[in-house]
Amino acid sequence: MSVEKKVVLVTGGASGIGLGITKALLKNNAKGVVIADINDKTGEELSRQLNEEFGKGKVMFIKTNVADKDQFENAMKKTVETFKHFDILVNNAGIFHDNLYEKEISINLIGVIHGCRLAMDTYLKDYKSSSEGIIINIASVLGLQSSPALPVYTATKHAVIGLSKSLSTQLHYETTKVKIITICPGFTNTPILTLPEEHFFNDRCYKALRAYIDQPSLKLQSVDDVGKALISIITEGENGSIWVVDGDNVASVFIPPIQELKKIKTINTLVKMYVKGKVAMVTGGANGIGLCYVKELLKNSAKGVTIGDLDPKRGEEVVDELSKEYGNNRVIFVKLDVTNKKEVEDGMKKTVEIFKNFDIMINNAGVMNDAIWEKQIDINIKGTIYGCLLAMDEFIPKYKTSSEGVIINISSIFGIEPFGGLPIYTATKHAVIGLSRSLTQPPLDKENIKIITICPGPTTTALLKDLIFKTPNNSLEKYVHAIDHYRKVMKGFQEPSFVAENVIRLMEVAKTGTIWNIEENKVFEVIIPDKEDLLKK
Repeated sequence: MSVEKKVVLVTGGASGIGLGITKALLKNNAKGVVIADINDKTGEELSRQLNEEFGKGKVMFIKTNVADKDQFENAMKKTVETFKHFDILVNNAGIFHDNLYEKEISINLIGVIHGCRLAMDTYLKDYKSSSEGIIINIASVLGLQSSPALPVYTATKHAVIGLSKSLSTQLHYETTKVKIITICPGFTNTPILTLPEEHFFNDRCYKALRAYIDQPSLKLQSVDDVGKALISIITEGENGSIWVVDGDNVASVFIPPIQELKKIKTINTLVKMYVKGKVAMVTGGANGIGLCYVKELLKNSAKGVTIGDLDPKRGEEVVDELSKEYGNNRVIFVKLDVTNKKEVEDGMKKTVEIFKNFDIMINNAGVMNDAIWEKQIDINIKGTIYGCLLAMDEFIPKYKTSSEGVIINISSIFGIEPFGGLPIYTATKHAVIGLSRSLTQPPLDKENIKIITICPGPTTTALLKDLIFKTPNNSLEKYVHAIDHYRKVMKGFQEPSFVAENVIRLMEVAKTGTIWNIEENKVFEVIIPDKEDLLKK
């Protein structure tokens, strides 16, 4: 597709990379460009200047907070009302502020989801001027690699890639005729690189980024480099393609299927000796795989286990059952919502109050339900962030019984493999992998605290029940296609007890930062290639 005579909406288009993209579109004869940005003063002035330079009526500014669906939809409505067509959406708006990571997630991920859903369901689908529409999602090279300086930002960009890969499957393209292309800019000369220390988790993260940026060998690209590359990518890029842009170097990315990333492992370890006498907390521990983790810990002589979950009645029933089987005073239930940081912290405090120690954190709570996707993001991403930061910064260092503590983050096979049936769930599980990998590197890594990521394959749990009600719009056609795809990719379902048994074993043998896939009753280590190895030669 050529951008000539096309109508384009660019979020965050008033500054930085967005401005470079806006100018490139106009230079290449776009019919109209809508700048959707939160900064109204800058946006209005820019619109005036660009209309003077490129012709009256070519540019329109609409004040838009992309995290607000109604505002985003209003921008698309006005685009159609003004230009009669809508051909290309560039989801570019983003911020870096790891100390305000709830807001960062809202803009960097939720904003992209709003844009994709509105465009694919209605505005690009119905108002494109030619046979295809295009969505360009701006991720980052940090969506393809870890970054200890910016762990939550990195998680959001991993999520954008997971979302884009899943939305670009034939499942979606056939019904919308909208292509999804992802661009991952390298380090670019924008204000984001000069942000003050308060945007970072701590001074060590700030210094780590500064040290990287200040390398004499590092050449920052300009925003115009990204804009120029976007024009060629729109012309050449295939549906589902991912591109790295680094100055004059523009290359597509090939992410191998999970079968090519897995390395089978035989695990031989005396779990009992490792877990014995230790204290663990398991979120979402009252049912499913979570309950199996709890049982496996108790079976292998853990001193105490805290079940953190939402339903007190169910929780107390489980405590009674486990106490009869494994002995009194070894398991407690704490009512907590993992999306509430204070409740997670209170659960950890209660664990220490009762058992005097804190050694193991299993961030297991999660939902697989794209019909309530904003809640899904809160539980699957924010809940994992809260659990990690509290455990690694406060509780494990102070209260571990031995020299080593462990954090287990539960992702999914869909943290590695795209799945068109549940694109937002897939995005959340990509985020968990990006977060986990980043937290295990200097300067964020903690001496003697391991973080291990588990990606279970298809497992017989309640998450898979009534999947038709857990997809956006409850589309029967998409449901059938999704399940068919799922069955082709996944050969068989395993019991949750098998997953739990091997997660407990991995606590001892797995190195920090590693990723493990458990499926088909086998255990695999997943080796994520370096960014450079993903580039097509």
